[in-house]
Amino acid sequence: MLSLITSSVISQTVEQSIGRECKNFHSKTVDEIATAPKRYHGKRIRVYGWFSVEFENYSVSSEKNSIWLVMDEDNIDKRKGFNGKKGYVCGIFDSTNTGHLGLWSGAIHSISRMGK
Repeated sequence: MLSLITSSVISQTVEQSIGRECKNFHSKTVDEIATAPKRYHGKRIRVYGWFSVEFENYSVSSEKNSIWLVMDEDNIDKRKGFNGKKGYVCGIFDSTNTGHLGLWSGAIHSISRMGK
C-alpha cells in the first residue's frame, strides 16, 4: 500500500515538474503531428515516444512515425542515455525540416526539456 502511495506521489511530482518546464506546450503524440505537420509548424509541443540518440538518427518515434530532434554536439553527448528509452521532449516543431536525408515527419528544435 505504501508503495502505491509513494508511486502516486512521485508520478504527480514528475507531472508538476514537466508542467513547469513545458508550460503552454501542446501535448501531442508523434502520430498526431506526423499526420498534420503543417498544423503544428512553429508551435511549442510536448511529444511522448521512443528516443533514438545515435549517429545520424536523433529522433522521437512511435511504431509508425518519427520526428527529427535538432541537437548540437554538446546536447547529443548529454542525452545519449535516452537512446532506446521512452519519454517526452519539449521544443518547437518545424514541418519544413525533415531531418537527415529527409526521412522524418518534421523536426523539433529549441529543445527545452527531455525526460524519461
